[in-house]
Amino acid sequence: MSDAFAPWQQRAYDQTVAALDAGRLGHGLLICGPAGMGKCAVALKLAAHVLNHGVEAAGRQRNAQLIAAGTHPDLQLTSFIPNKTGDKLRTEIVIEQVREISQKLALTPQYGVAQVVIVDPADAINRAACNALLKTLEEP
Repeated sequence: MSDAFAPWQQRAYDQTVAALDAGRLGHGLLICGPAGMGKCAVALKLAAHVLNHGVEAAGRQRNAQLIAAGTHPDLQLTSFIPNKTGDKLRTEIVIEQVREISQKLALTPQYGVAQVVIVDPADAINRAACNALLKTLEEP
């Protein structure tokens, strides 16, 4: 069991990994629940699993270091950004951020076979951004 997230999340994590490894899950996952339950920690652990698929041991260590540093080129974390004046953070995720996601996903992964995007909190996406994200998810 990993110490990166709470013990009650281990079963859900294990089941999701088993489904991913068996090819029974689609290309998008929605992890939901109350605030403070560690959803982002689970998402990061799942991202590491996906990014380590088919990677040798040395590459896995490099992936872990890059993920921990927030610099893995195939992992994009999207959250609140500064407002136009730069004095505080926006209260929603906007379409410009989703466009950046789409542009990055159009590129080939740099280190592996997949790219991972984590949008946290997903319920803060505004309507225009949500529609743009849905379009990106629906594209083959």
